[in-house]
Amino acid sequence: MTTTHRCLTKALSSYRAQLTPASRSNPPIRARLTPVSYHASAIRSQRFATSRATMAASSSLHQINFSANQPDDLPSRVAPLLDTWELTPSRNGLRRQFLFKTFNSAWKFMDTVAQECKVQRHHPEWSNLYNKVTVEWTTHRPEGLSIKDVDMAEFCDKTASEIGLKEP
Repeated sequence: MTTTHRCLTKALSSYRAQLTPASRSNPPIRARLTPVSYHASAIRSQRFATSRATMAASSSLHQINFSANQPDDLPSRVAPLLDTWELTPSRNGLRRQFLFKTFNSAWKFMDTVAQECKVQRHHPEWSNLYNKVTVEWTTHRPEGLSIKDVDMAEFCDKTASEIGLKEP
């Protein structure tokens, strides 16, 4: 038996001794939390405007993978966002590209959102190219779209409208 093999064997036996019977039988928390997917039938009672964009948004709602243990009103809060935000390919998040008048406006937007991210302890995946800012919100644990993502997407919309977007 080599020295390395002896050390590994000793380390493994001490690790096994630390495990209690309960910790051996319980799966990790991540394995126990599964994303919840709301279907159209779960939100039928919600009233949506009959605009074409809103109808498309409501049909997209059943495709979203929501994080576990989210509030019941989350689908109704996501519906209006789908007019301007798009669902990510993984269906776990929201993405939007903001087009500002100048680079300074884009930077001011990013700085304001970054300050709120510190407060909320939730950070986006984003990029900036001159006056364009692309923002993606998703939750990694538990995986899926969460109330934090929706809150921050709403904050981004409010901040962008205050700063002023470039007209298309």
